[in-house]
Amino acid sequence: MSAALLAVEDLATSFATDGGTLRAVDGVSFHVDAGEAIGIVGESGSGKSMTALSILRLVPNPGRITRGRISLAGRDLLALSEAAMRGVRRTEIAMIFQDAGAYLNPVMTVGEQIAEAIGPARPRDAAARARILAALSSVQIADPARIARAYPHELSGGMQQRVLIAAALIREPRLILADEPTTALDATVQQQILACLADLRQRTGAALLLISHDLAVVAQICDRLHIMYAGEIVEHGPVREIFAAPKHPYTRALLDAILDPWQPPRALVPLDGAPPDMAAPPPGCRFHPRCPQAMAICARTAPPARSFGDAHAARCWLNEEPVP
Repeated sequence: MSAALLAVEDLATSFATDGGTLRAVDGVSFHVDAGEAIGIVGESGSGKSMTALSILRLVPNPGRITRGRISLAGRDLLALSEAAMRGVRRTEIAMIFQDAGAYLNPVMTVGEQIAEAIGPARPRDAAARARILAALSSVQIADPARIARAYPHELSGGMQQRVLIAAALIREPRLILADEPTTALDATVQQQILACLADLRQRTGAALLLISHDLAVVAQICDRLHIMYAGEIVEHGPVREIFAAPKHPYTRALLDAILDPWQPPRALVPLDGAPPDMAAPPPGCRFHPRCPQAMAICARTAPPARSFGDAHAARCWLNEEPVP
């Protein structure tokens, strides 16, 4: 993984609670190459967002990164001083959050807030203003001058999200972390935002790490998928391979919850139960209490990772032969 733009190796992030140590991220490894788009998919509480916050070294108290390595273009981010890490966040890694309204200042204009992303300059500075208008235009805003003068409450949810994307991209980052950027939007606006992200990735060459609970969303613009459950990645591989031949029961369950408009109608298959308490995760495979194909060994021993070609792997005893 040394040649990757972003390399995450054996990452663990924990929280000390009254009920014990909560292992939000537990041994996660993946990489993102320059210009590549990968997706991390899983239910709420699976550790997706905490993985992104760990990459940025923004884990909230009382959480802390307990082991692992996070490198950006070969530089160990966990070894940087806080001042140096602020520089990385300002110029190299951009974060796009889920609820744009919660991250936009209601008493500042859009232009003023985007200007903060490029330093002390303000929109009245001619050069800064030109950059702001160009950034707004780049996210398909038709009247950037008017939007730059507007306040967040004057914009729709989809327009607010475009503003967040513009603020992220004005710094020309090498890597974009997008955490559920379309969840709060209706289906039509969701498609527009996804198309905007895909277009910007192609034009700027930035790598994209897209986090979502929805496989159908990430499949539209990502090259590879990582399926996350209970703090662990249980399957990863190219989008086409995972959709055509999923190797983990959890991945299959997520796919069963998607309706494909190009296929004959079928009943959705709900996934019973809920993710485990990560302060006391179950032994063995963490998915076994919800898995309809669970065997005795699943409750005793964590399964090894098995490869299915160069880029596809899953951790499930069903893939092992013979099965005890």
